[in-house]
Amino acid sequence: MRRIKHIRTYSLPVQIGHLDKNICLKEAEELISSRHIMHMTRKQIAAEIYGHAVVYYCCMFLEKFHLPVRIIKLHANPIDLSDYGDTQFRQFCFNLIWLLPGRHLTEDQEN
Repeated sequence: MRRIKHIRTYSLPVQIGHLDKNICLKEAEELISSRHIMHMTRKQIAAEIYGHAVVYYCCMFLEKFHLPVRIIKLHANPIDLSDYGDTQFRQFCFNLIWLLPGRHLTEDQEN
């Protein structure tokens, strides 16, 4: 008899704080310690959160110029995480975005 793996998923809304890599790393630690997501490293989770936030807020900026990015923005929010991560191509994209300089937010900016 084959045993079917249970794949955990977790969805969280994009927040302005997710543009800070340190906040993404802390969020990743919490997801791992609470066992919401398994089989992903802290950095993999943080990079996915950060990548979604960068894409989402870039789309918000581009919408001001009436560019057709609504569908991309809708796919960026919420952040749907699952065990073992996203596709390899998306993981590659998240890692590239992670290389971009991030923000360090003050507590006032997070809220």
